Amino acid sequence: MLKRCYFSVFFRKDGLISCILILKTKELALYLATNIGNLCSYRNLASMISAKSTNTIKYFMEYLENAYLFFRVNLFDYSLKKQIYNPSKIYCVDTALARSISFKFSLDTGRIYENIVFIELLRQGKEVYYWKSPHNYEIDFVVK
Repeated sequence: MLKRCYFSVFFRKDGLISCILILKTKELALYLATNIGNLCSYRNLASMISAKSTNTIKYFMEYLENAYLFFRVNLFDYSLKKQIYNPSKIYCVDTALARSISFKFSLDTGRIYENIVFIELLRQGKEVYYWKSPHNYEIDFVVK
């Protein structure tokens, strides 16, 4: 049932998106679902699905975000430039959906709980960021 719901997102009211776009967007969605709570940069995602440019990844990510499947969380910094150019953390709208389409060998319980907390913060209308210290310690959620 969840997989059927997930696959229906790749169809629009005005018809089918081109086959290549669907395949690449599905590859990206599979990778993101498998890596919820992890840091992802446009460059790394582009190399992961063999996209020619980071602009393609930005387009695919926008599509997945507009479909309310995935959300990006930016680094907390007072510099907008640093927020934009640092990797984002990725979360899925539904942990059951992410688990049903992802490729996992372990339960990864910590990432699942992290995703659940993010969704609750989002539901409450909070503006959410993550933060990394100069010594590479990470705080999962900074609420503004």
